[in-house]
Amino acid sequence: VPVRGALVEAADECLVLATIHDYVFDAPRRFDVPLPVAQLAVQVAGKDRRIDLGYASQRLALEAKGFDVYRMRKKFDEFTVRGNELKLAGWRVLEFTSAFTDWTIAAQVAEALGCPIPARPLRALTFAEWKRLR
Repeated sequence: VPVRGALVEAADECLVLATIHDYVFDAPRRFDVPLPVAQLAVQVAGKDRRIDLGYASQRLALEAKGFDVYRMRKKFDEFTVRGNELKLAGWRVLEFTSAFTDWTIAAQVAEALGCPIPARPLRALTFAEWKRLR
């Protein structure tokens, strides 16, 4: 029974993280900012790595941080090592959580890409609002 419980918990964490990834991916789309590549494969420090969302030509990584994933110490450490390796290899890493509005995500991505920052909408969507609209 404990193994099944752990599998259910791991599946729940993947679902939460996938939803946060979708939110971070969708924000640039809403504001006409160039879209990133999902699960961008890169090699860093001799290791094959995947970046949540990225722009290879700009060496810009977007990392969606789901709080639930980091409850496990091993995952917390692995993601931190990967982030440091990316930065040491010359990648810029922007990290986003569910606390960011979609406009804030799009504006920061646009700024990092050297694109015009989109106009602030009358109402930016929070993660919770975005989920309800899906």
